[in-house]
Amino acid sequence: MEDGEDFVAAALREVFEETALSLPVDRLGPIVWTRQAVFSVDGHGFDQYEEYRLARVTSSEAEAVCIDAHEARYGHRWWSIEQLATTRETVRPKKMAALLADVLTGDPRRPPRDLGRFNEDIDPD
Repeated sequence: MEDGEDFVAAALREVFEETALSLPVDRLGPIVWTRQAVFSVDGHGFDQYEEYRLARVTSSEAEAVCIDAHEARYGHRWWSIEQLATTRETVRPKKMAALLADVLTGDPRRPPRDLGRFNEDIDPD
């Protein structure tokens, strides 16, 4: 989060920075998961609180996504739940396919699920 930002503003900024989509606040769904994550990227360590929200986009919005080369240095693609379940790529949070399937079929008003604290670099699946 940047100075003066709340979690919602930070989430909308991240959506814009990573996709170039400027979503209005009402398109950002409620928090579905939270977790504390420890991980490293390019030799830099991170210990951060994370909130995950579901945001649905239209097919035309998905086609209009513009990924910045710096943001996409590890690649970019849209994934189905089946692809998430079988990929060997690193997906965070781990077991996202099962978590996402549960969110999509569950009660949208339920409280967020706390996924706990994970060290992504050493914790097993």
